[in-house]
Amino acid sequence: MKCKKAELIEKWLEEGDDNAESIIDLPWKVEKDVSEDESYITLVATHLRFPLPIIFRIDDYNTTVIIDLGYVTDSLDVRDRMEIYRNLLKINTEIPYAKAGIVGDDLDLIIFTELETSIVDHDKLNEYMEILLNALFRIARAIGLEEELVKLTLDNIAYFVRNKRNSGMKREEIEKYLAKKLALPRENVKDLIDKVYKDGKKDDDYGLYA
Repeated sequence: MKCKKAELIEKWLEEGDDNAESIIDLPWKVEKDVSEDESYITLVATHLRFPLPIIFRIDDYNTTVIIDLGYVTDSLDVRDRMEIYRNLLKINTEIPYAKAGIVGDDLDLIIFTELETSIVDHDKLNEYMEILLNALFRIARAIGLEEELVKLTLDNIAYFVRNKRNSGMKREEIEKYLAKKLALPRENVKDLIDKVYKDGKKDDDYGLYA
């Protein structure tokens, strides 16, 4: 499959700058996969400022932008599950374009938005990414996942710091790099790195970033 729009989206995401004001113009780490029947292309984009990857499923007709919360609802108590579904249905009527849904045998919670591939351009895609991320934090607040998102973000940063430390990067270089990458004051970054260095761990199984 040769989807030119997928190539453009990949280019927009990868050729970013940490000082960019638009989400799409940040330097995203992108993994690409072509479906077995070559009917669509999947791009998985990650950035340290955001707790979860943004997934782009692109074919010649539609581009679906997805965030998988990694939250299994099938194992929940029926009453708790129904309460979550009730909140999600209510939010779905209040958020334009972005919707919450469930997928797979485990009824995993996702947020998604969709637009025609033919009308996708740089600014339009940035707008839909912003919509999706705003929906993520609104839904997280509504169903009690806000603390989990914060923890996941910190876990990803910790993983990144350990990886760079183990590869030989000096602490001052890590601080400088993260201050720019996360758009945070140097002192805040220093506190984050202090916690990583004090825990004594050299490696971890969690984290999205290498």
